[in-house]
Amino acid sequence: MHTIRGIVGFAILSCYTLIGCILVYVLAFAQMLCPVPRWRRQLRGANDGVITAWVFLNEKMCQAFRWIRMDTKLPETLPSRKDWWIIASNHQSWADIVILEIVFRKLAPPIKFFTKRELIWVPFLGFGLWLLRFPYVRRGNREKGQTRQRLQQKNRQELQRAAMQFHERPISLLLFLEGTRFTSIKHAEQQSSYQNLLRPKVGGLAYSLEALDTDVDRIVNVTINYQGEVPGFWQFVCGRCSQVDVLVDTISLTAEFTQNLKGEVMKVWHEKDRVLTTMRS
Repeated sequence: MHTIRGIVGFAILSCYTLIGCILVYVLAFAQMLCPVPRWRRQLRGANDGVITAWVFLNEKMCQAFRWIRMDTKLPETLPSRKDWWIIASNHQSWADIVILEIVFRKLAPPIKFFTKRELIWVPFLGFGLWLLRFPYVRRGNREKGQTRQRLQQKNRQELQRAAMQFHERPISLLLFLEGTRFTSIKHAEQQSSYQNLLRPKVGGLAYSLEALDTDVDRIVNVTINYQGEVPGFWQFVCGRCSQVDVLVDTISLTAEFTQNLKGEVMKVWHEKDRVLTTMRS
C-alpha cells in the first residue's frame, strides 16, 4: 500500500511541478519582452503566485495521501505577512523545505532559500528556481581551484543578484544554518559539540541581513524533529514517516545580537540542541 501511494503521489507531484516550471518560464519570457517596469514587477509577482500555488498543492497532497502529520507549535506573535522574514532552521531532510512551506503558507510571504549550485542542471526545476531569484551558492569543498574567500565573494554576489528584487515585495528567506543536512556520519566527521546538530555557519545569515538591510527586525527560529527515522524523498511520498514536530519562536534582532552574530547564534544553537534532546527523550 505504501509503495502504491508513493508511485501515484510522485506521478501527481511531478505533473504539477512540471506545469509550474512551464508557467515560470512563460512569465519570465514575458518579463524580458515587457517594456513597462510596473508590468514587469506584476509579472514577477505572478511568478511568486506560482510558488504559493505549488505549496498549496503540496499541502493538499500531504492531506490526501497522508504523507505526514504535522504537530506545529507557534508563538503568540509572528511578523506580519506584509513584512520581510528570515527563517532559520535545523536541517535533516529535503522534506524540511516542503514542511516549512506548508507550515508558513498562510502566515508568511513566499519562501525562498539558498540552493546548491549543482541543482541548476536539474531539468526544468533548476533553471526555474534561478528565474524565481532563488540564490545559488557554491560549496567550498566542491569547487576545485577556488579559494574560500573567492567562493564567499561569488556567493555574496549571487545573493545581491537575487536581492535586487527582494525589496519589491515581502519574501521569506529560509536559512539552514548548518549548511547541509544532518547525518550521523557528518556529525562524527565534524566532531560537533552538539548532540543533535551540526555546527552553525553564520555567513549566510550575515549576507541575508546585509541584503535585506532594515526590512527585518527579528528572526523566526524553527526546530524540526521527525518521529522515528528521518525520511528520504521516497519514504516521504510513501507516507512512511508518521509525524514531524515543528516548534517556532522568534528572536529579536537587537544591536547586541547583530554585533556579536556568531556568539548569539551559538547560544540559539545550544538551546535548539537542548529542545531536540527533550523532544527525543
